[in-house]
Amino acid sequence: MVEALAQRFSGYLVSIQATNEDDREIVSYGLFHIFSGALQIAILAITGLLFGILPQIIAYTICFGCLKRYAGGVHANRHWVCLWGFTLLANLSCLICSLLSSYLRLHASIAVCTMTLLIILMKAPVTHPNNPKPAHKLKKLRRITVSIAFIQLTIILAASFIAPERAHAYILCGSAGGLTAAVTLLLPMPAESERR
Repeated sequence: MVEALAQRFSGYLVSIQATNEDDREIVSYGLFHIFSGALQIAILAITGLLFGILPQIIAYTICFGCLKRYAGGVHANRHWVCLWGFTLLANLSCLICSLLSSYLRLHASIAVCTMTLLIILMKAPVTHPNNPKPAHKLKKLRRITVSIAFIQLTIILAASFIAPERAHAYILCGSAGGLTAAVTLLLPMPAESERR
């Protein structure tokens, strides 16, 4: 659906001469990512509002996205699988974290962020076969990923001690988002034949 919309809109841009036919594929690719991101945000916002967990979804998504962007790891093989899979994962994680936050308190978030940092230190970055990177870029991605994981741990640690008790659900959801991104580094990467 999103791919078809991006193709159609890029065709329209060519027809009104806002871009030329040679650039249509690049424009379509960019539009696909813009439309896809907007749709993901809209669905997360709607489900977060429906379940009354919008702040938790925001915390989860920020921590997940910041790490996933640089750490890499396994990706869904279809756009709709990614869209609905992440929506389901984020909502379930946030609902569970919200329920458990009153029982787990401070130490759970710190432990989860520590596990995230350890996984990142052991595995990051993991590039997908569709997007291989040269060695010098991998070193840079590793530095960025480790820095983000350390910053998240520091923020979660500080927030765990200074934030009011009612904010512990948000803190736990944020740490769960980071851990989810780190766990994608441990999953098996698809073989060449599976990418087609």
